[in-house]
Amino acid sequence: MTTWDEVRGLVQAHLEAARRRRPAIPARLELKKALLLTKPSLLVLPRVQLVLSRPEERLIVYGTLAPEGEYHHLLADLPATWEVCTIRGYMGTYRGYKAFQWHPGGPEHQAWLVTSPALPERCARLDRFEGQAYRRRLIPARLRTCLVIAQIYEAKRFV
Repeated sequence: MTTWDEVRGLVQAHLEAARRRRPAIPARLELKKALLLTKPSLLVLPRVQLVLSRPEERLIVYGTLAPEGEYHHLLADLPATWEVCTIRGYMGTYRGYKAFQWHPGGPEHQAWLVTSPALPERCARLDRFEGQAYRRRLIPARLRTCLVIAQIYEAKRFV
């Protein structure tokens, strides 16, 4: 289970990389204070909304699970919204398939954000499909003017 400290760290790393500068200590304290004082739902910062609620209902897909991907049928029947989003990190391949590793200072890549209340029931099946080479974890994704926390299958290694 991911803790709020881990989520806060993800958000801070993403915002710092997006600003391409080291934040001043007061900005870190403001973000920490805001996260501690608000309920885990929606936090508004200047020009960026942080959506922290229900990350288990969000999945970022970038390869074979994406629309027109070879294994899209594993998600196609899910009652969900599909939106283009941006993620930061490194894209490579593993055994001929796309592989991604999150890094806050990495280049931006387009992906799909799938949002569905039915997603948590599908995760065990997707975990088996992805196998040992990928792990499901939380990362931030940019969706227009929002920064959302969502799950992604991250490659443990790639070339």
